[in-house]
Amino acid sequence: MLIVDDKPDMRDVLERLLRAGGFRHVKTSASCTEAMALLEHEHFHVAVVDARLDTGSFDNRDGLQLMHKIRKIDPSIAVILLAAPGDTQAIQEAMRFKSGKLSPFKLHPAPAADVLEKTPTNLKRLGESVLQVFTEVVDINWDLNIKDPGKALLGLIERLRFSDGSTPDVMQLQQEVRELLGKLFPGCTRLDVYKISEQNSGYSKAIVFLVKPWTADGEGVVCVVKIGEVEIIEREIGCYTQFIKQRCNRSPVQIEPTHRTRRLGGMIYTFIGLAGRIHDFGDYYREARDLRLIKRALRNLFSDTLKLQHGSTGQIRQGQDLRRLYVELLRLDGHELQMRQAQLLTDTRSFWREANRRKIWLEDGTPLLNPVEYALKAAFKGDYYESIIHGDLHTHNILIDRHNETWLIDFANARRGPKLHDYITLEAALVVETIAEDDSAVLLGWARALFASADFRSPALPQDLAAHAGIAKAHAVVSSIRTLALSDGREHSYDSEKFYVVGMFFTMLFLMSAKFLNDGKRFHALVAAALLAERLEAAL
Repeated sequence: MLIVDDKPDMRDVLERLLRAGGFRHVKTSASCTEAMALLEHEHFHVAVVDARLDTGSFDNRDGLQLMHKIRKIDPSIAVILLAAPGDTQAIQEAMRFKSGKLSPFKLHPAPAADVLEKTPTNLKRLGESVLQVFTEVVDINWDLNIKDPGKALLGLIERLRFSDGSTPDVMQLQQEVRELLGKLFPGCTRLDVYKISEQNSGYSKAIVFLVKPWTADGEGVVCVVKIGEVEIIEREIGCYTQFIKQRCNRSPVQIEPTHRTRRLGGMIYTFIGLAGRIHDFGDYYREARDLRLIKRALRNLFSDTLKLQHGSTGQIRQGQDLRRLYVELLRLDGHELQMRQAQLLTDTRSFWREANRRKIWLEDGTPLLNPVEYALKAAFKGDYYESIIHGDLHTHNILIDRHNETWLIDFANARRGPKLHDYITLEAALVVETIAEDDSAVLLGWARALFASADFRSPALPQDLAAHAGIAKAHAVVSSIRTLALSDGREHSYDSEKFYVVGMFFTMLFLMSAKFLNDGKRFHALVAAALLAERLEAAL
């Protein structure tokens, strides 16, 4: 609880009233400046604010301004405004409901959750008003018991990073996550928390996990929960509503309820039919010994789960600037790519010569085309089939149930775009992220087999590489993805192989600069991009 009033005696009265009502954690401040300082370092659920923070001036509106600042800093804080008797302007402004675009989160639509005129009678009901606001606006299930014996939630929380690159305080995030779960599951007595993937690692702007809810009536259905940076969750809600809802088989029928705290947003993916043990595709791929099961899952993904989304919304785009397309699609920045490449070449003792920036040399002296320079200077014109795409189809965004059917999550990048991009991102994730091999010579040989082979659609795997089980498995799965993807060109009459190579080239550059990958995997992506650049240049 935060009390903001310029009169010391009034602050004392308000604090006593709240403590008498059972609210023990109460802080007070005398001005907008003091309140903002407290808000910067402490967490509040309700703020009681005097509309005039200078009683010597009837026209003073510092409290009203503070009310709006609080809403901007943390919309989840419920504000109760104290107005002087007859101050209708303050009352009207406090209760003016927002118009236009509304937040997708469950928030009070007016700047203040309640307004009390500062009369003795009304002040006596302050505790009652605060309790009502806690129940109806803050709306946290304080009695929820969260069971997490494997500390899955803590491990996931420790991976969270924000867009500005900051590392949030883990204890503060734990508190916000607990409050979010209390908002998302208001009628539950207990939650059992589980990881979806045992192998998922690296930093992320959002976390996804399984929850089994319990109520007084017993065990509920396991559901998928996502919590992350507010802007990421808000963007996903918008993209899902605009592009995905009712357009994709085995996607969530809704992603509600949605709630937020100061820095985090949360939502529940609601599926119909998803049950039993749930893997993500990454775990499923690692555990599967029978390649036929993986290939069957891929056919299910592209021929069934994504069929409605890909097939009913498309059109051919001819003569397009594919570099511009991928710069926008992957949010690529030329200067950042140059810096990331320079750092990787230095760390791996590879280099380029200033007199000839078109080439880079690996540590063993192998020359390759400089992929970043090629991306910045070459012409990339081509056709593609545009449809609604998932936009970020990697191994952790695909769930697989006990019937080996595929389900999708994470729609923050859904949009209209090249249909083949969904195939490309999945192949790139398999090639770069899932391979445990760290022998650079072996990886270079495999990259040549994948990206420099004369037969791009069905590249052969050299016998010496076939002895590496992980590479042989990935190679077979990549070939299956390409077979499914490149049939698209025959269906829609455009050069799908050319687009696939261009799209893979830019996607590998994106992975080369990705902060969530280690240097070895990013260097593997850099080499792949260089080989794809050579393939594109040779085709001119």
